[in-house]
Amino acid sequence: MRGKFGAFYYEVTRLVSHTIRVNQLEDFIEFLDDCYPELGPNLTSAATVKDVMKVIKTKCIINIAPVKEVVSFYNITEAKPLIMEYKAKLEKFCHKLKLQFLVDKKLSTSDFLICETIEFVLDWDPAEHLLNDIRRLMEKAFKGLSRRIIVKSMHKGNSIIIICGAPSHLMNALQLRARDNLTVLQEEFALMRLKIGHCTVYDRTIRNKELKIVAEEIEMCEGELMKLNPYHNDKKSMN
Repeated sequence: MRGKFGAFYYEVTRLVSHTIRVNQLEDFIEFLDDCYPELGPNLTSAATVKDVMKVIKTKCIINIAPVKEVVSFYNITEAKPLIMEYKAKLEKFCHKLKLQFLVDKKLSTSDFLICETIEFVLDWDPAEHLLNDIRRLMEKAFKGLSRRIIVKSMHKGNSIIIICGAPSHLMNALQLRARDNLTVLQEEFALMRLKIGHCTVYDRTIRNKELKIVAEEIEMCEGELMKLNPYHNDKKSMN
C-alpha cells in the first residue's frame, strides 16, 4: 500500500505544481497555514510548490485530507479521479488488513513541531480487528475532527495501544468531543484508557475503583438507615 501511496502522491504533486504558479506560492502557503496551523513551522522553509507538497505529505497512508483540501480549493480537475481511485484502493486495504500485521510498525513518520500525542488503550486482540476499525474509532471519538488526527503507530501488551498525533491548538476541542462519545467508545471499542495531550480523559481501572467505592458507600448508608429505622427492621422481620 505504501507503493500505491507514493505513486498517488507523485502524480498529485506533479499536477499541483503545474497548477500553482511561483507567484502564487505565498498565497498557497497562507492557505495551508490557515487550514492546518500545525504545518506552519514546517512551511517556513518551503521554496517551491513541491517543497510545500512534501510538508503536507503526512506520510500516513490512511489520511490524505490535506491533499484533498488542496485539490478541491484549486479545483485541480485532473487530480480528482486520482483521489477517487486511491480512496477505493484504501477502502479495500482497510477492510482486509488485520491489525496484527501493523503492531510495532509506523503508519506515519511525520513529526510536526506543534502536535501533541493521543493514546488509546483498547481491550482488543489484533488478530480479530482490521485497519478499518481504527478509522471507525477515530470517527466515533472525534466526530468532525477525525481528519486532523494522524495515526502514528500501534503496539501490543496485555491490550492494544494506538498512538496518534493531533495539533496542539485542538487539544481542548478533542477532549470535549471524546468525553461526549465515551459511552460509544466503551461499548463499541472496549476502551480501557484514553489520554489526550496531558489529560487522561478516561481510565477504566480508576473508574471501576471509583464505582466500587461509591457502591460500598451506598451500602454503608443503607445499613445506617436501617439501624435508624426500627419500623423498617420490624416489617422486614415479619416478612
